[in-house]
Amino acid sequence: MTRFETKDGKQLGVTFFGGEKLGCVKFLTKTELQTLWNLDEDELVVTDNNWFGTVADLKDLFFNLNTCTELEMVKRGWGDRLEQGLHFQKAVNLKGELTWLR
Repeated sequence: MTRFETKDGKQLGVTFFGGEKLGCVKFLTKTELQTLWNLDEDELVVTDNNWFGTVADLKDLFFNLNTCTELEMVKRGWGDRLEQGLHFQKAVNLKGELTWLR
């Protein structure tokens, strides 16, 4: 799974391998999709696997991929993430430490 975001932390969706049937797919929440279309196309985008590009590059990448359906997300056990997305979530544990949640 590859998570895309701007340098200032705006989440822009993810891509992942959807299996032999689906191939590489994208998933964006409604908020992430709206953010993507409202950003300047020259803004820098980074990923958690060291891909760097612009918003325009990301749009070109996403244009060629199918969107993972809500039904497929539920089948994969990610139905609870339809609104919040598949990015890591930051949280503070009981010890006061910053942690990442899936």
